[in-house]
Amino acid sequence: MIAAAFLGGVAVLYAAHKTYHAAGPLPAAQLFVVERGESLHSISEKLLYIGAFEKVAHSSLFYYGARLTEKAQHIKAGEYELPAGSSMSGILEILTSGKTYQRQITFPEHNAASV
Repeated sequence: MIAAAFLGGVAVLYAAHKTYHAAGPLPAAQLFVVERGESLHSISEKLLYIGAFEKVAHSSLFYYGARLTEKAQHIKAGEYELPAGSSMSGILEILTSGKTYQRQITFPEHNAASV
């Protein structure tokens, strides 16, 4: 009986690990904003809302995965680009990297002769 419970627990952990590292459902790259001081719970819910996770349970898996890996406290505020198919672990790496989305701005050249 104890062996069956142990094996069941191992199977659940294996499935959670596999899901955490598997490609996610984002069909296209998506910009994602983490606000200064935003909670991990809020971030998890926003990721679910934009379609980074298929189920509410996956939002919880992301939450607990971030806590267990001790990366939750290293998430940095900013705007990030999440690539299509990002895994939960990949999203967490992006949000802890601090490498925010860079926008390109082009300024027209000033022509002194026309002034």
